[in-house]
Amino acid sequence: MSYKDERMRVILGCMTFGAEGGGARVKTNEGAMEIINAFRKYGHSALDTARIYADGNTEIMMGQLDLDGLTIDTKCFPLQLGGLHPDRVKSSLLESLAALKKDKVHVFYLHAPDYATPIEDTLKAVNELYDQGKFEVFGLSNYSAWEVTKIYYVCKEKGYVVPTVYQGMYNALTRNIETELFACLDDLNIRFHAYNPLCGGVLTGAYTFQGEVEQGSRFDPHAKQGVRYRERYWKKEYFEAVEVLKKACEPHGLSLVQVAFDWLQFHSRMQFARGDGIIIGASSLKHTVDNLEALEHGKPLPHDVLEALDRCWDITRESAAPYFRTKEQMMGPR
Repeated sequence: MSYKDERMRVILGCMTFGAEGGGARVKTNEGAMEIINAFRKYGHSALDTARIYADGNTEIMMGQLDLDGLTIDTKCFPLQLGGLHPDRVKSSLLESLAALKKDKVHVFYLHAPDYATPIEDTLKAVNELYDQGKFEVFGLSNYSAWEVTKIYYVCKEKGYVVPTVYQGMYNALTRNIETELFACLDDLNIRFHAYNPLCGGVLTGAYTFQGEVEQGSRFDPHAKQGVRYRERYWKKEYFEAVEVLKKACEPHGLSLVQVAFDWLQFHSRMQFARGDGIIIGASSLKHTVDNLEALEHGKPLPHDVLEALDRCWDITRESAAPYFRTKEQMMGPR
């Protein structure tokens, strides 16, 4: 398999920042600043958040931190039918800016489709916010390739700001996105940011299928976020694939984390030249530094490890979640 020798842009995902509850793991300003300062030391400057994260508390905490010299991306998620109604889109971004104590953000994403609101109405509101200088770049997340294409050409036809970045779920064990989306992004010159590079933590090898999980953690079955992540990754096929990968890594002294990031950087469908990036989590300072080290010092993987990764994808392929939010998901109970 061919490989690339460029390194991807790195974005710090701040979803775990916030007060008690709402899925927050980093609950103090001091803890968040330790992570952000470590991120800075590695030469990175992009932070990712969303209005929905930690029930809004992520952005409140970020607004209390010293983020000079860093860019912030945020997202509007349709929590209910009609959640991307023009008024809701506008209020979401204005609420984000107020919490963040910023006049504008770098990227403003539509976080997922709203099948109850005509997309033309949503895009008009997005463009009005852009014209007001509330954000610099328009992005999409969790949309299907055909929806991305439709949105792009509606924007072109209307003279609106077009989407130029897409944030999507992509890792060595979850590759459904490769089937159609990357061709779409290539055609429309839209760059890609990958979230969940470690399958929410399953790809670190820290969990077992029947094992207990820490209360409040990513896979806590009693938390809203935990339920969503278990639906996505807590599957026998994923744990079986992790065991296969462990055996392939052992002779080379490679950690699963290193392999996961090396695959994305050097062997996946991501492109340095397109401006693609990898979003890393921030559940603790140690985990953040471990991820940054893996990205900083990665290199192309041995051939037998790549073959094992392809076998792992064969194992998880049928159970892997779709890369986009379906109409059934978005129209059903939340």
